[in-house]
Amino acid sequence: MIMNKVCLLILILTIFWLSGCKNSNENSYDLDIKEFKTGISVNLRGLSMVSGKVAWAAGQRGIYLVTTDGGEHWKTDSVPGAETLDFRSVWAFNRDTVILISAGTPARIYKTSDGGTNWKITFSSDNPSIFLNAIGFWNQMKGIVMGDPYD
Repeated sequence: MIMNKVCLLILILTIFWLSGCKNSNENSYDLDIKEFKTGISVNLRGLSMVSGKVAWAAGQRGIYLVTTDGGEHWKTDSVPGAETLDFRSVWAFNRDTVILISAGTPARIYKTSDGGTNWKITFSSDNPSIFLNAIGFWNQMKGIVMGDPYD
């Protein structure tokens, strides 16, 4: 009986909430898509925008890119020792501090605090079942890494 009342209350609250979600311009955003020439021909799978000027991207063969001028110019490089890895996600805190994760084996998480001059492996696994997909952070100390389930 109590469970039925709880379910009914949740349903009523959901209906009230949805009825307040009007299709207004109040929460709409203009989408401006621009094409940028990076000068590379690898698949890029991760993108992290720090600001309108600073962005990081990462992809196949351990490659990462960074722009500090809104995409007019891109610095392209690869993480030393990661030339066979496929980066799936990137999280940039600012122009210097960035986290990269690779999918497949070995699964690795890299961090730089100096704009890519030096990279540190913060996690590594040779488990053939692990497959990291995405990362997100609340701040520089707390975040989450997500991957495919196994076992």
